[in-house]
This record gives sequence, C-alpha cells and structure tokens, in this order.
Amino acid sequence: MDWFSKIRLGVILVVIVIVIVVFIGLLTTNRAVTTPFEGSISAVVSPFEKFSYVVSLNLKNFASDISEYSQLKSKNEANEVKISELEKKLVEYELKVNENSSLKEMLGFKNEHPQYNILPAEVIAIDPTNGSSFMTINRGSNDGLEADMTVMSGTDLVGKITEVSLTTAKVKTIIDPMNTLNGRSTRSGTYIRIEGDLDNGLIGYIEPGMDVVTGDLVVTSGLYGSYPGELFVGTVQKVEKQEGSLELKVSIIPGVDFRTINVVSILRQV
Repeated sequence: MDWFSKIRLGVILVVIVIVIVVFIGLLTTNRAVTTPFEGSISAVVSPFEKFSYVVSLNLKNFASDISEYSQLKSKNEANEVKISELEKKLVEYELKVNENSSLKEMLGFKNEHPQYNILPAEVIAIDPTNGSSFMTINRGSNDGLEADMTVMSGTDLVGKITEVSLTTAKVKTIIDPMNTLNGRSTRSGTYIRIEGDLDNGLIGYIEPGMDVVTGDLVVTSGLYGSYPGELFVGTVQKVEKQEGSLELKVSIIPGVDFRTINVVSILRQV
C-alpha cells in the first residue's frame, strides 16, 4: 500500500475539485450572477474544465476518424472489385474488336480471291518451348483440314498446317527458323529468299545490285508451290551487307504480330 500513500494527496485534491465543480454547477443553475467565492473557485477549476473538454473533443474526433476510415476502406474494396470487373470487360471488348477486325479483313480477302474457301479458326495454344514457331488451332480433319494448307490472319500470312487431328491442327509459322519461303517486293518485283527468325521476325537475302529498299512491301511470289502468290508477308525494315557474303541481308517485319494473334483463317482451294 506504499504506492497509495504516495498518490493519496493527489487523489484527495482531484476528488475535492470534482465536488466543488459539481457544487458550483448546482448553485449556479438558472442564475445570472455568481458570488465572488464561486467566481474564485470557478477561476481555479476552469483550466481543468478546459482540459476535460479538449480531451473529450479529441476522443470524439478520434472515434469519428476510425468510423470514417472503416467506411472508406469498405468503399475502396468495393471500388477495387468494380475496377477489376471493368478491366475484365475491357479486355473482352478489345478481344472482340480484334476478332471482328480480323474477320472483316478475311471477308475482304475472300472477295479479292474467290478461288479460296476461307475457314475461320481460333488459336488455342502457342508452344512455349519454341517461342511463336508453332501454334494450335481449334479446327481439324472434321472440318476438312489437311497438312500444307495455308493459314492467314486477315490478309497477312501466318504459316501452314503441319499436323492434323480430328478437332485440332498444328501450324508452323513463317517465323520458325526452319521455315523458308519465296517473296518479292511489290514495288520493284525483286525476288527475296526469306527465312524465319524468332529474334527479328523474318530475314531475307538478295543478290548484290537488286532493287529492295526500306519500306518495301513483301508478298509471296507463288514460286515452287510453297505458298499461293500475292499473300502479304511483311515490310522491309533495312537492307545491309553481310560480312563474308556477297548477298545482301534484308530484315523484314512480319505483317502478323505473333504475340497477340488469336484468330486465323485457313485457305482451301475451291
């Protein structure tokens, strides 16, 4: 009990002050004028009243802040859910826009090349071990697909079918390093031997003095039957000399973005 004896005086003073405050409150109720004694006592205890008021006000504000924080947290969580839903809808919308754009281009290609039947298909897988060399589509022999059929994206060349099952088919793209095709510049008519290159897309080779420049559009030549002629391959990015070779190297940007492709079409001869 030693600790109580140390604070006893303070406790007694606090109790006295409280009693006086209550007493003054009772005496001054409904009175316009207080006595000098009451005024003196009020002057003594007013700092305590002010302190008590400030503390109670801060406690009230603190409780209000906690309540507002809880409400804001709930609103933020609800907004995050809405944002996530909107982002999902935006992705779905963009996919639909891209799909519709590709289908529209396919229709235009069909009108310009009536010798082909065009069968649309969706890309359902891309081989992760080979970059974008191979992809799988959701059409197969049940749809009349066969090996070596040409695959397009809109009006751009994608590759050709290499394997067919009942409901799916595997497509080797033109950027596969083992893929070769013959192209030509639409401006000059110069033939270009083209190979796939996963890093740069497509690499072509021409003889010295041949007329190919940056910006030329390249289409399939139709030679040797690897692909039908006049299918868009890509755009010449640059032409440069090769060390130890007479041939010039032609870097070509493919018309297809193989990182985002999701809809293709298969060309079938009528």
